[in-house]
Amino acid sequence: MGSGSKHIVLVHGACLGGWSWFKVATPLRAAGYRVDTPDLAASGVDPRPLREVPTFRDYTAPLLDLLAALPDGDRVVLVGHSLGGVNVALAAEMFPDKVAAAVFLCAFMPDCAAPPSHVLEKFVEGKWLDWMDTELKPQDDEGKLPTSMMFGPKILREKFFQLCSPERTWSSSSRSPRRGTGRCARCTWCAARTTPSWRGSSAGWWRTTPWRR
Repeated sequence: MGSGSKHIVLVHGACLGGWSWFKVATPLRAAGYRVDTPDLAASGVDPRPLREVPTFRDYTAPLLDLLAALPDGDRVVLVGHSLGGVNVALAAEMFPDKVAAAVFLCAFMPDCAAPPSHVLEKFVEGKWLDWMDTELKPQDDEGKLPTSMMFGPKILREKFFQLCSPERTWSSSSRSPRRGTGRCARCTWCAARTTPSWRGSSAGWWRTTPWRR
Protein backbone atom coordinates (compact mmCIF):
# COMPACT_ATOMS: atom_id res chain seq x y z
CA MET A 1 0.00 0.00 0.00
CA GLY A 2 2.98 2.32 0.26
CA SER A 3 2.59 5.70 1.90
CA GLY A 4 -1.19 5.35 1.82
CA SER A 5 -1.00 2.87 4.67
CA LYS A 6 0.10 5.71 6.96
CA HIS A 7 -3.05 7.79 6.36
CA ILE A 8 -6.23 6.26 7.72
CA VAL A 9 -9.74 7.69 7.40
CA LEU A 10 -12.27 6.30 9.89
CA VAL A 11 -15.92 6.62 8.82
CA HIS A 12 -18.61 6.45 11.49
CA GLY A 13 -21.95 4.66 11.36
CA ALA A 14 -25.54 5.83 11.65
CA CYS A 15 -26.51 8.38 14.30
CA LEU A 16 -22.92 8.84 15.43
CA GLY A 17 -20.03 11.12 14.48
CA GLY A 18 -16.29 11.11 14.11
CA TRP A 19 -16.03 11.29 17.89
CA SER A 20 -17.07 7.63 18.13
CA TRP A 21 -13.60 6.61 16.91
CA PHE A 22 -11.69 8.34 19.70
CA LYS A 23 -10.48 5.13 21.36
CA VAL A 24 -9.16 3.91 18.00
CA ALA A 25 -7.84 7.17 16.59
CA THR A 26 -5.81 8.11 19.67
CA PRO A 27 -3.48 5.07 19.75
CA LEU A 28 -3.15 5.10 15.95
CA ARG A 29 -1.97 8.71 16.05
CA ALA A 30 0.39 7.87 18.90
CA ALA A 31 1.85 5.14 16.69
CA GLY A 32 2.62 7.66 13.97
CA TYR A 33 -0.37 7.31 11.68
CA ARG A 34 -2.23 10.26 10.22
CA VAL A 35 -5.89 9.72 11.14
CA ASP A 36 -8.97 11.61 9.98
CA THR A 37 -12.42 11.03 11.51
CA PRO A 38 -14.79 13.20 9.47
CA ASP A 39 -18.33 13.95 10.57
CA LEU A 40 -20.66 13.04 7.72
CA ALA A 41 -23.29 15.58 6.73
CA ALA A 42 -25.83 16.42 9.46
CA SER A 43 -23.91 14.17 11.87
CA GLY A 44 -21.63 14.88 14.81
CA VAL A 45 -20.80 18.58 14.79
CA ASP A 46 -21.52 19.08 11.10
CA PRO A 47 -23.84 22.12 11.08
CA ARG A 48 -26.07 21.14 8.17
CA PRO A 49 -29.70 20.33 9.04
CA LEU A 50 -30.92 17.02 7.67
CA ARG A 51 -33.31 18.70 5.24
CA GLU A 52 -30.27 20.01 3.40
CA VAL A 53 -28.95 16.46 2.93
CA PRO A 54 -31.49 14.94 0.51
CA THR A 55 -29.32 12.20 -1.03
CA PHE A 56 -26.80 9.67 0.17
CA ARG A 57 -24.13 11.38 -1.90
CA ASP A 58 -24.89 14.62 -0.04
CA TYR A 59 -24.62 12.72 3.24
CA THR A 60 -21.21 11.41 2.16
CA ALA A 61 -19.99 14.84 0.98
CA PRO A 62 -17.52 15.49 3.86
CA LEU A 63 -15.73 12.21 3.10
CA LEU A 64 -15.75 12.87 -0.66
CA ASP A 65 -14.43 16.39 -0.10
CA LEU A 66 -11.62 15.03 2.04
CA LEU A 67 -10.54 12.64 -0.72
CA ALA A 68 -10.90 15.26 -3.44
CA ALA A 69 -8.54 17.56 -1.51
CA LEU A 70 -5.74 14.99 -1.28
CA PRO A 71 -2.65 15.83 -3.34
CA ASP A 72 -2.06 13.80 -6.48
CA GLY A 73 -0.41 10.52 -5.60
CA ASP A 74 -1.66 10.42 -2.00
CA ARG A 75 -3.71 7.39 -1.02
CA VAL A 76 -5.58 6.52 2.16
CA VAL A 77 -6.94 3.48 3.94
CA LEU A 78 -10.72 3.88 4.36
CA VAL A 79 -12.35 2.14 7.34
CA GLY A 80 -16.14 2.12 7.55
CA HIS A 81 -18.20 0.91 10.48
CA SER A 82 -21.86 -0.15 10.18
CA LEU A 83 -23.63 2.18 7.72
CA GLY A 84 -20.24 3.80 7.11
CA GLY A 85 -19.44 0.82 4.90
CA VAL A 86 -21.79 2.19 2.25
CA ASN A 87 -20.07 5.59 2.46
CA VAL A 88 -16.70 3.88 2.04
CA ALA A 89 -17.97 1.95 -0.98
CA LEU A 90 -19.19 5.14 -2.65
CA ALA A 91 -15.95 6.97 -1.90
CA ALA A 92 -13.82 4.10 -3.22
CA GLU A 93 -15.82 4.02 -6.44
CA MET A 94 -15.53 7.75 -6.98
CA PHE A 95 -11.85 8.05 -6.03
CA PRO A 96 -10.22 4.67 -6.83
CA ASP A 97 -6.80 6.24 -7.35
CA LYS A 98 -6.88 7.77 -3.87
CA VAL A 99 -7.83 4.66 -1.93
CA ALA A 100 -5.09 2.20 -0.97
CA ALA A 101 -7.54 -0.14 0.77
CA ALA A 102 -11.14 -0.24 1.96
CA VAL A 103 -11.89 -1.92 5.29
CA PHE A 104 -15.45 -2.87 6.24
CA LEU A 105 -15.59 -3.20 10.03
CA CYS A 106 -18.87 -4.87 11.04
CA ALA A 107 -20.22 -2.84 8.14
CA PHE A 108 -22.68 -2.95 5.28
CA MET A 109 -20.74 -3.93 2.16
CA PRO A 110 -22.46 -3.36 -1.21
CA ASP A 111 -21.56 -5.63 -4.09
CA CYS A 112 -21.01 -4.78 -7.76
CA ALA A 113 -24.29 -6.23 -9.04
CA ALA A 114 -27.18 -5.21 -6.79
CA PRO A 115 -28.31 -1.64 -6.06
CA PRO A 116 -26.15 -0.08 -3.32
CA SER A 117 -28.82 -0.35 -0.65
CA HIS A 118 -29.49 -4.06 -1.20
CA VAL A 119 -27.61 -4.92 1.99
CA LEU A 120 -29.68 -2.42 3.97
CA GLU A 121 -32.95 -3.82 2.67
CA LYS A 122 -31.92 -7.36 3.54
CA PHE A 123 -30.89 -6.24 7.03
CA VAL A 124 -34.28 -4.62 7.65
CA GLU A 125 -36.21 -7.52 6.12
CA GLY A 126 -34.31 -10.00 8.26
CA LYS A 127 -35.28 -8.18 11.46
CA TRP A 128 -31.76 -8.57 12.79
CA LEU A 129 -32.17 -5.70 15.23
CA ASP A 130 -34.79 -4.74 17.79
CA TRP A 131 -34.99 -0.98 17.26
CA MET A 132 -36.27 -0.38 20.81
CA ASP A 133 -36.52 3.37 21.47
CA THR A 134 -35.13 4.49 18.12
CA GLU A 135 -37.16 7.46 16.85
CA LEU A 136 -38.08 7.79 13.18
CA LYS A 137 -39.63 11.15 12.27
CA PRO A 138 -40.75 12.45 8.87
CA GLN A 139 -39.57 15.97 8.10
CA ASP A 140 -42.41 16.89 5.77
CA ASP A 141 -45.97 15.80 5.04
CA GLU A 142 -45.21 14.97 1.41
CA GLY A 143 -42.43 12.51 2.22
CA LYS A 144 -39.98 14.20 -0.13
CA LEU A 145 -37.35 14.81 2.53
CA PRO A 146 -35.34 12.12 4.33
CA THR A 147 -36.82 10.72 7.51
CA SER A 148 -34.71 11.49 10.55
CA MET A 149 -33.60 8.72 12.85
CA MET A 150 -32.25 8.94 16.38
CA PHE A 151 -31.03 6.10 18.55
CA GLY A 152 -32.49 6.39 22.03
CA PRO A 153 -30.59 5.76 25.27
CA LYS A 154 -32.03 2.25 25.70
CA ILE A 155 -30.82 0.88 22.37
CA LEU A 156 -27.47 2.60 22.81
CA ARG A 157 -27.04 1.09 26.25
CA GLU A 158 -28.26 -2.44 25.44
CA LYS A 159 -27.25 -2.98 21.79
CA PHE A 160 -24.39 -0.67 20.87
CA PHE A 161 -22.47 0.42 23.97
CA GLN A 162 -23.19 -2.58 26.19
CA LEU A 163 -19.49 -3.11 26.89
CA CYS A 164 -18.97 0.50 27.99
CA SER A 165 -19.34 1.89 31.48
CA PRO A 166 -22.63 3.69 32.25
CA GLU A 167 -20.72 6.97 32.34
CA ARG A 168 -19.24 6.33 28.89
CA THR A 169 -22.62 5.29 27.48
CA TRP A 170 -24.26 8.48 28.74
CA SER A 171 -21.41 10.57 27.39
CA SER A 172 -21.75 8.92 23.99
CA SER A 173 -25.51 9.32 23.81
CA SER A 174 -25.29 13.04 24.55
CA ARG A 175 -22.02 13.91 22.82
CA SER A 176 -23.55 15.13 19.57
CA PRO A 177 -26.83 16.92 20.33
CA ARG A 178 -28.49 18.61 17.38
CA ARG A 179 -30.73 21.64 17.26
CA GLY A 180 -33.83 20.97 19.29
CA THR A 181 -33.07 17.31 19.94
CA GLY A 182 -30.76 17.25 22.94
CA ARG A 183 -29.86 13.71 21.96
CA CYS A 184 -27.61 11.88 19.54
CA ALA A 185 -27.27 13.17 16.03
CA ARG A 186 -29.83 12.52 13.37
CA CYS A 187 -28.61 10.58 10.39
CA THR A 188 -29.53 9.59 6.87
CA TRP A 189 -30.08 5.86 7.32
CA CYS A 190 -33.55 6.51 5.97
CA ALA A 191 -32.13 8.81 3.31
CA ALA A 192 -29.98 5.91 2.19
CA ARG A 193 -33.11 3.86 1.62
CA THR A 194 -35.61 6.45 0.39
CA THR A 195 -33.87 9.26 -1.47
CA PRO A 196 -32.59 9.83 -5.02
CA SER A 197 -29.51 8.17 -6.38
CA TRP A 198 -26.09 9.43 -5.37
CA ARG A 199 -25.55 9.73 -9.11
CA GLY A 200 -28.14 12.46 -9.41
CA SER A 201 -31.01 10.38 -10.76
CA SER A 202 -34.52 11.31 -9.66
CA ALA A 203 -35.41 7.65 -9.17
CA GLY A 204 -34.98 5.98 -5.79
CA TRP A 205 -31.45 4.57 -5.91
CA TRP A 206 -32.29 1.67 -3.65
CA ARG A 207 -34.56 0.29 -6.38
CA THR A 208 -33.22 1.40 -9.72
CA THR A 209 -29.57 2.36 -9.54
CA PRO A 210 -27.05 -0.35 -10.39
CA TRP A 211 -23.76 -0.22 -8.52
CA ARG A 212 -21.97 0.51 -11.79
CA ARG A 213 -23.12 1.91 -15.13
